[in-house]
Amino acid sequence: MDQLKLYLHSQKYDIITLNETMLDNTVADHEIDINGYDIIREDRNRHGGGVAMYVRSSIDYKVRYDLMTDNLETITVEICKPKAKPFLINTWYRPPNTSLELFNSYEELVKNMDSEGNEIILIGDFNCDWSLEKDKLNSQTNKLVDLANLFQLEQFIKQPTRITQTTRTIIDLAFSNRPEIVLASGVEHLGITDHSLIYICRKISIPRKEPKLISTRQFKNYSKDAFCYDLHKVFQTQSSQSSDPDSLWQEWKTKFLLISDMH
Repeated sequence: MDQLKLYLHSQKYDIITLNETMLDNTVADHEIDINGYDIIREDRNRHGGGVAMYVRSSIDYKVRYDLMTDNLETITVEICKPKAKPFLINTWYRPPNTSLELFNSYEELVKNMDSEGNEIILIGDFNCDWSLEKDKLNSQTNKLVDLANLFQLEQFIKQPTRITQTTRTIIDLAFSNRPEIVLASGVEHLGITDHSLIYICRKISIPRKEPKLISTRQFKNYSKDAFCYDLHKVFQTQSSQSSDPDSLWQEWKTKFLLISDMH
């Protein structure tokens, strides 16, 4: 946690997801608090598993418990942007060597998210090696590939995320159904854990400023005779008692513009 806090102190991530947190209810939120962020947790136990998500406190969000399921280690939040459609972020930790049936539950979860018609970002430790050629994929990775194709999700992580002396695998993945919104993605080899940090950057919509109102004069119904008549009348019937040139000029301009606006 100290290394993570130190790293985030110099970074500007808005949302951080963690997999394999190894937490339970004996660890209080304040013990893993990061200044400036809210934390959402779904613990397994101190021996493995568990997911967490840190969301910057200034961001309007809500936890979508209806888009979470007991048999998956997952968190879903809805980010509510001003004057724009919300979007969903989900993180899932899939333990290695789990059965294919677990993907059926995940597919149902993604289906429910997709049915809302909004942008979806899926990120996590899927333990499915995306670096292998298609003919060498195992059944779990093939299932994930099929799921991505079914919901038109693009996977953005192209570099190894877990490197050992004998392997270089891409098992930490990030998907989006709106690839045109993703500006950048990549891998940071931090050394905090045996997995590298992965990231994606997406466009944000800038709220429009209030329209600037400009008043102009138009001469569509202008009558020169009527205009001169009203000018003559106002200056003939009103006289100033001042002898100060500035005051006289201001008074004349005020009367002139008043008649101009009328015409």
